[in-house]
Amino acid sequence: MADTLQGQLVVHPTPHVTNISPDTTACAGEPVLLSANNGAPDTGLVTYVWTGPDGSVYTATAPATGPFELMLDSVSQQQTGAWVLTLTSAAGCVSAPDTTVLSVAPRPQITGISGGGTYCMLDTLVLSGENNTPGLDSVVFTWIGPNGFLYTAVANGTGPYQVIVPLDSVAQSGTYSLVLSAPGGCVSDTVSVQVTVQPTPVATDITGGGVYCLGTPGMLSATNEVPGLTAVTYTWTGPNGFFVQATTGPAGPFTADLGTVDGNDVGIYTLTLEGDNGCTSGPYEVPVDTLSGLAITDMMGGGHYCAGEDIVLSANTITTGGITIIAYTWTGPNGLMVTDTVGPDDSFDLIIPNAQPDDSGIYCLTLTADNGCSTPEPACV
Repeated sequence: MADTLQGQLVVHPTPHVTNISPDTTACAGEPVLLSANNGAPDTGLVTYVWTGPDGSVYTATAPATGPFELMLDSVSQQQTGAWVLTLTSAAGCVSAPDTTVLSVAPRPQITGISGGGTYCMLDTLVLSGENNTPGLDSVVFTWIGPNGFLYTAVANGTGPYQVIVPLDSVAQSGTYSLVLSAPGGCVSDTVSVQVTVQPTPVATDITGGGVYCLGTPGMLSATNEVPGLTAVTYTWTGPNGFFVQATTGPAGPFTADLGTVDGNDVGIYTLTLEGDNGCTSGPYEVPVDTLSGLAITDMMGGGHYCAGEDIVLSANTITTGGITIIAYTWTGPNGLMVTDTVGPDDSFDLIIPNAQPDDSGIYCLTLTADNGCSTPEPACV
């Protein structure tokens, strides 16, 4: 009779992956947690292995039921693909592999940002940046700045991401920040620059330009209303080497005396302003032109008369053309005022018949042409 051999057969449970993380989409640089559990009881301490699409292998141990976690602190696009988990029990039994898919979308990375610095009012601020992340066809970029400044546009994947800002106020000083958003929703870190805007004097209330009658005084003037300056240097230039430069308080006035205007003063006068901080504005152009003026000549008739004689006063004028009618007025003693009109080539006559002693005194003549120009001062005998 044959002998009977007896032994004990032990079947160990095989781990079974459950509750594995669902397929996940993340932006490059973000943290991602992969996790799963074991659905088989009594497996003892479990060794788990996560294998990534980039060839990376992560091994750790956990209690029988898990969790079997892998923290990816900052994912990259190279980690896009299937992540495979296997479990090995204390007895050496190995689970079937299970898989979750990680999709890592490109995240823009700002580089080459420019535009920060110190500017003058009236300068143009150009803010710009680029993207260092490949694989993006387009990017939405947003610039944010002081006083609610906001500019959003779409550009190609590499940039540049540019905005042009006219600087018309010192209140535009501050922090300007750029952020990029990829089509998949991934957003870059915010990168900022600092901008300082200094005050620039701006000419206001410019006066003195226009049309002058020959022989009348001319004065050019302007002021500045921009605060924040302690002094302004102003420069007027004009025809025939005209040049006036001075430094005054920030409000002005910034004046230039033309003296008695004549034909040599006709032309364009320009004003430039420079603040004590070096910020400049201008040139501001002011035209000056002239009308034909009047000059009294050949005044006759003054002197001594005998009572009963006729007083005959007369004068002529020199004009520069363009005048067709001249109104003239004689004034004299006892409230005398005589007005008449003649042509520019005629004389301006006053006859006082049968003169008497109370007609003695000073007689004055003034002229006014049909272009509005008058003699600067009356001529008297």
